[in-house]
Amino acid sequence: MKKTILMISLTVFFVCLVGPSAIAEEELPVTVTASSVYNGRDQYYGPNKTVDGNLNTIWIGGFLESPWWIMFDARTMHSIGIIRMFWHTSSFAPKDYDIQVSNDGLSWENLFSGIEGAYKSEGEERVINRDTRYIRLYIRSTRSAFPILKEFKVYVQEDFPVSRTMRFQGKLKDADGLPLQGLFEVTFRLYKRETEGAPVWQETQTDIAIEEGLLDVELGSVTPLALDFDKQYWLSVEVESDGEMTPRFKLTCVPYSLAITE
Repeated sequence: MKKTILMISLTVFFVCLVGPSAIAEEELPVTVTASSVYNGRDQYYGPNKTVDGNLNTIWIGGFLESPWWIMFDARTMHSIGIIRMFWHTSSFAPKDYDIQVSNDGLSWENLFSGIEGAYKSEGEERVINRDTRYIRLYIRSTRSAFPILKEFKVYVQEDFPVSRTMRFQGKLKDADGLPLQGLFEVTFRLYKRETEGAPVWQETQTDIAIEEGLLDVELGSVTPLALDFDKQYWLSVEVESDGEMTPRFKLTCVPYSLAITE
């Protein structure tokens, strides 16, 4: 019997997981070394000045000693979320540099290549999202004769109890308008478009118990929702093999609250 879905009561709960803002951030202490220091004056311009918590102290690379590098060591492997670089001014920010990571300090992987440093009062932020120990800024050229970095911050990402799942509720009725009753197989798909296109996520839940037409499921319980919800998505529903119901449902955010007790 052909099924239809009538959204008499629809509730879609999900958390907008957007980049680092969906992660509990904790600043990670690091040690630092550099390829060179201006006139060898470590006391005034050494690399340790970039991790002293003072935006008035600076590391200056050696005069015309390109390429320069400055390396930050977290001591052990950590799940790094984001980094922030506080360049002195645009005049001393790199014109061409790489952000690299390494597990051993010997073999390096470029996460960002050939980028231009940006002076910002809140710092230039880059998303790492990588388990690593070492982070290195490899600078090939600057707008001046040397780079100047005021501060460098590393943030480790810590999971807090927010699952990548969505709660979905609705009312299912058959073609005669009668509430569905029994066990059903339902397929859910997420799309980037309201119509057409290929799904970016899909899962099928079997033996869903529906009473008086009430559909109440947790999406992502079968196939993890490994998506960054910084884009608009539309959800489709298919009961048994009757084909996708239309229209698709446009997803919107709701706040997520945490109750923390000690």
